[in-house]
Amino acid sequence: MSWTVSRDAVTALKPIRLGDEAKDIEYTKNQIILPAVKSQLTGEGDKLNSTIAERTVIKTEQLVLLAGFEDGGYLLVTLNEAQPEDSVHFSLSSFLVPYLAQDLINEHALVEAPAIVSKASSSSNASSSLLDVIVSTHAGTHLALEFYDSVLQPFLAAIGLNESDDHEQTATPEEQGRIYRVLKTQDANSVKDFARKRWGSQSGLSTASSSSSSSAKETVILLSGDGGVVDLLNGIESTSASLNPSSQRPTIALIPLGTGNALFHSMHKPHYTASSSSPPSSLTISLRALLKGRSVPLPTFTASFSPGAHLVHGAETESQEVSHLVGAIVTSYGFHAQLVWESDTPAYRKFGAQRFGMVAQELLKELHKYDASVTISSPSASSSTSASVSSSSKQMQKRVVIGTSSATSPLLNYALVTLVSNLEKTFTISPASKPLDGALRLVYFEGKTGEEALSIMMGAYDGGKHVDAAGVEYRQASDAADDEGGGEVELVTRETDPRWRKVCIDGTIVELPEGGTMKVIRNEEPRLDVIFLAA
Repeated sequence: MSWTVSRDAVTALKPIRLGDEAKDIEYTKNQIILPAVKSQLTGEGDKLNSTIAERTVIKTEQLVLLAGFEDGGYLLVTLNEAQPEDSVHFSLSSFLVPYLAQDLINEHALVEAPAIVSKASSSSNASSSLLDVIVSTHAGTHLALEFYDSVLQPFLAAIGLNESDDHEQTATPEEQGRIYRVLKTQDANSVKDFARKRWGSQSGLSTASSSSSSSAKETVILLSGDGGVVDLLNGIESTSASLNPSSQRPTIALIPLGTGNALFHSMHKPHYTASSSSPPSSLTISLRALLKGRSVPLPTFTASFSPGAHLVHGAETESQEVSHLVGAIVTSYGFHAQLVWESDTPAYRKFGAQRFGMVAQELLKELHKYDASVTISSPSASSSTSASVSSSSKQMQKRVVIGTSSATSPLLNYALVTLVSNLEKTFTISPASKPLDGALRLVYFEGKTGEEALSIMMGAYDGGKHVDAAGVEYRQASDAADDEGGGEVELVTRETDPRWRKVCIDGTIVELPEGGTMKVIRNEEPRLDVIFLAA
């Protein structure tokens, strides 16, 4: 038994319709072979145009929707992705077939209404939609808007969800319940401003939540990279979101259109390694997750800075100080932070993820050694080498682990604290990390030449083998099961040149003052949920 899509929703896709030709459909574990057909649904009632299609091979890893059809049979929708140099990067193909192999139905069919359809339907009017779409127009290589127009909008329409027209006042309550609103970002503050207005402490619960059932949850589909996630997190004041029960905590659904997409790739890494056959693309997984994923808490950390720290955008340092940032991915100092900052220019961003390798080559020619120290603090006496302290006091005890800045100690090259396994799809920075396990892990090394550092970092592209390299320290800094939040990682920089005082928090760059500190600790209370699709 499969969930059924309506005729009105399907006609917008203009799917190829198979009649008697369907008896010749071939199906294997990895592909569906459709015979040539002579008819196409145009959306004009039962009127059919005569056309001839070539024999079509559908790879199952491209399949994003298989559902029942109101008039009988099944709807197949696939995602097509072109090469970066092509003018059109994304498209959907769709087919109506009277019957399919039962094995295919069992494995891929949508058996119940997607959660996002239920959420949108529970809203009573368009102005209080429980479903929003944020299109981060400048994320990555600027493909989010194209993906929305070519793929996501018709995909959502196929399951009965349509973009709100703010000028439309005649929609019935039922029609309004199937409407979502779209924000297309205008500047670097658009996502953060959305979160502040929607969930900030000054506004309390959002309009949507307060006007609907107390058990209703808002969902935001985010077409962005990791920066969009950190902007949402930091737009939410802890005094509002952390006090919301899980039934009202906002949910984000990620469509990975940034450069590294570390959070998405780390969450869904098992999909890439689950079988020997070609895995689905990250964008295919993201669309499947909208239909079949489940909402789970997103682990986060807080990075706190000493007075005098400032945000940095490109070459510009903001005048307003920043005291802390919330993250879900990584915070770093040294080579990684330097790489992220110095590659964040229009000249480099057009190269996508390749920009990191380009800048890395320049930085490695003469690898800087940072005058800094890193300590790990434990909230319990059992995990510290210092004098014992009662666990009820929650006093942190410190143990220096790197960068003492003494005449006999080498200086720091790389210090990174992460909640995720991968910073890119193929770059495994923390091989012990599991999807959403909530454990902070520390990776660092010191006293290396550029050639040695390059060799270490190449190990991250080989499944995370860098952690076994000589001189690399890799350890857990906090435990998700620790009721007190686990350990705290503290960095102190003594660099005099501002160039070498940059830290990175989920892609956001902060400049510390001379002698400044950054403290990182895992948050006990989640601020957001995230849609996760198990492999």
